[in-house]
Amino acid sequence: MSTHTIVALVENRPGAGTVLGTEAAMRAAPDGTTVVMVANSFVINPAVGRGNYTVQGSFEPVCQLAATPMVLVVQSSSSMKTLKDLVDQAKAGKVVFASGGPASSLHVAIEVLKMAQKLDSSYVPYGGTAPAIIADPRFTIISTRAMRRRRNAVSHAPRRNTQHTY
Repeated sequence: MSTHTIVALVENRPGAGTVLGTEAAMRAAPDGTTVVMVANSFVINPAVGRGNYTVQGSFEPVCQLAATPMVLVVQSSSSMKTLKDLVDQAKAGKVVFASGGPASSLHVAIEVLKMAQKLDSSYVPYGGTAPAIIADPRFTIISTRAMRRRRNAVSHAPRRNTQHTY
């Protein structure tokens, strides 16, 4: 039986809403030894004028590895127990939304909720989800982690087995 040793170097390149790491992967030699894992911001960045790559021309998709739900959370002591409670308070001007940065998928989700519910709430961008969560407990946050806050809504499709062909 033959065994092979595979050596992998993981180089995290955070910054600029994933643009720094994505562009570093784009500049790498196209020899199959560089792989980049991307999130929703991969598609959002070029649409808002960030990044020097195109979604369809600069990279070749291989597979979808995971789907992550977004969680709408409020401070655990908040009177908002449901999404309806949150929307009602937002319509009354009592809600400030925050996320881990402008043009992130979480920011887009906030804007979609605001448009769908005709909310005129303020939005505060932070330089990452963690700073947004710990910054001010009054903020309502769309996050991928609920932490010590109460979840009001989760956006995800029911789990199913699917095979993606790219």
